Amino acid sequence: MRRIVNANILFLFFHHLRLADCKLWICECMGSIRYFLGIQKSMIVIWPSLEKSNNPWLASLYATFPPHGHEVKGFRGVGTLLYRPDILIINWIESPLNKGGLHFTFVFYRLLVLYMARLMGTKIIWVVHNAVPHDRRLGVVGRWYLRLIVRMASILVSMNVETEKMLSNALRLQSHKVASKLRFVPHGPYMSVYTELDGSRGTVEYDFGFFGALRKYKNVADYIESRNLLSIGSVVVAGPLVDQEQAERLRQIESASHGRLTLIGRYLSNKDLYKIQRSCRVVVIPYGESEMNSGLANLAISIGVPVLGPDVPALRQARRDWGSQHLIYETELGSWPCISAKSLDTESRASALECERLEGWRRVLIDIGAFAGRPPS
Repeated sequence: MRRIVNANILFLFFHHLRLADCKLWICECMGSIRYFLGIQKSMIVIWPSLEKSNNPWLASLYATFPPHGHEVKGFRGVGTLLYRPDILIINWIESPLNKGGLHFTFVFYRLLVLYMARLMGTKIIWVVHNAVPHDRRLGVVGRWYLRLIVRMASILVSMNVETEKMLSNALRLQSHKVASKLRFVPHGPYMSVYTELDGSRGTVEYDFGFFGALRKYKNVADYIESRNLLSIGSVVVAGPLVDQEQAERLRQIESASHGRLTLIGRYLSNKDLYKIQRSCRVVVIPYGESEMNSGLANLAISIGVPVLGPDVPALRQARRDWGSQHLIYETELGSWPCISAKSLDTESRASALECERLEGWRRVLIDIGAFAGRPPS
């Protein structure tokens, strides 16, 4: 009788456990066995995994490390640490601070994971995409959290030469505590991610394009109205309508625009994003002083579409990377003359930037000791 009961319990356990979870658990156990037997390659775990985010920059990061020298995996929860990775690369670690409330519990979960990783000898690299959350003030808890991240990280990777000043000021840290860990790696182009697509411009359908999640900090509706963009040309706003106040204002503007404003309120696949961006005369990046980088700006320039925006840190760095002919400040436009619809020639600069990006990551791995005394390939 007892055997029957035990068999039923085991059946119910495995019935409710998803097959994917079983496979992951088995893989994690095998990873630990390989580690203890000493037959594991240098392992790099990247947070988040590609299954959790379709961000093209993240895809380029996964493709950065040569497979014959490293085993690269996505972070899938605490169980991933059973692999005993050599390096954990964390991205957008500040994201729980954007929502507040119960989402602050994710702050403590992430700290727990990082402490466990440190105890296991894993070295942590924080890619500093943002110094502060987009939609909220940093606050005491947020500052405490990010200061702990700086302390636990072996290396801080920046994609903006202004990161040291911005991060030190935001976290109220002495500059040398940030500078000693900081390594610069260019954001890089996106042509390696969009290898199946050509770089030619399609027919220009819109004069101005706004892309990405419609969030409060972008103030897209204010931007369109204050610059009188609809009196100059047509505008497309494409991305999920996260901020409802902005969404409602844009719907009102669209209804009164006589077809000059097109609102596409949904997530775009990478292919759709590429297609709509290259149908714009110019891509507008309405960022403020707290944003460090712009993936959208780098994508637009990668495919030959010029970028327009204010003189702020994220766009200053894009201009350093690509040159002034690819990124135009608002103050340089005067009365907003028409911008040529001709595709910009970015191929040579994109190739150089990609080489700089790969070399930057190579040096980061050398600095962190990922090659254990052997020269990198």
